[in-house]
Amino acid sequence: MTKLGTILKWLLLIWGAVSLVTICIMALMFAYNAGMLGFAEARTKKDKATAQDVRYVLNWCQLGDAKTEKVVQSYESAPSFNGDHVDAYAIKIKPVNTAQLDEPPSPSGEGWVRGDRANPVVRDAVKMVTGFTDTDGLRWFPAEAELLSARYYIWVYTIYLHGSRPTAAELIFIRPEDDMVFFAGVKY
Repeated sequence: MTKLGTILKWLLLIWGAVSLVTICIMALMFAYNAGMLGFAEARTKKDKATAQDVRYVLNWCQLGDAKTEKVVQSYESAPSFNGDHVDAYAIKIKPVNTAQLDEPPSPSGEGWVRGDRANPVVRDAVKMVTGFTDTDGLRWFPAEAELLSARYYIWVYTIYLHGSRPTAAELIFIRPEDDMVFFAGVKY
């Protein structure tokens, strides 16, 4: 019986040590992903995106990645533990036919909408997106009032709602006067 007690004692000690190490590793992973250790800033990418990295933006809005001239600005925040992030790009493109921007949306709702004609859901999504681009200090990203003006067109790729409040959005904006495309992908 004494030998069985000794074996049981060692098994419990080993189990406790393994459990403690596992809990410590999980706590460090959570702190790292939540940015509590100061690494989030180091994982944020500023002005690192290439034309290859952002080609999906122009493909999503059916302009085609061949229109890309250069990525002027980019920002990709470090994703948090639950996937929250802010991605934003400013892309200089080859001239676009403005008549293409004024075409009515497809039956599925895909298409460009002039900023001053955006519906309330899109307006709320623009407000959410610009709130995060402002918070992250992206002075190069147009302000909400600008994006919702006649100078810009908006392509909605996705908007996720919680009730009637946007919680994530991927929006593409074009400013035809200087052939600039802006993208914002935000989740919180």
